Amino acid sequence: MDRDIRSPLSQVKLTRILIPFQYQISNEEEDRQFGTRPGCSSSACAYGIVGLIDLKWKHNMGLGKGTGSFGKRRNKTHTLCVRCGRRSFHLQKSRCSACAFPAARVRKYNWSEKAIRRKTTGTGRMRYLRHLPRRFKSNFREGTQAAPRNKGAAAA
Repeated sequence: MDRDIRSPLSQVKLTRILIPFQYQISNEEEDRQFGTRPGCSSSACAYGIVGLIDLKWKHNMGLGKGTGSFGKRRNKTHTLCVRCGRRSFHLQKSRCSACAFPAARVRKYNWSEKAIRRKTTGTGRMRYLRHLPRRFKSNFREGTQAAPRNKGAAAA
């Protein structure tokens, strides 16, 4: 029992399809060309195959971008970006479509207000900026000990 285990798509060859098309002849033209035919009303006999449309089809033509074409998508174009963490880094272009890495400036457009809100200052860790208000109060003093605030600790 020999069984053919190849996929059905690999066995399909290019085929040529002939599609008939029709048109309706007006009653005057029909009478002039064909005359009256017995047992056939003029409107019923006015349809006839006039020609053939010649089409060349591939095996997946007509499927478009949907189910039939998903089997051909084997390679990944984008991978994770090291700066923004999104799966937007294009491997062949070597550029992130979300943050424009490796460019020095982060990609930002003012026509997208919500996108700016998602990525603006304060949405991340702010390792440096979160300490600035406290340091500003002490005039950026460093290396000194803070004076005690309560009276009991000052007397002792």
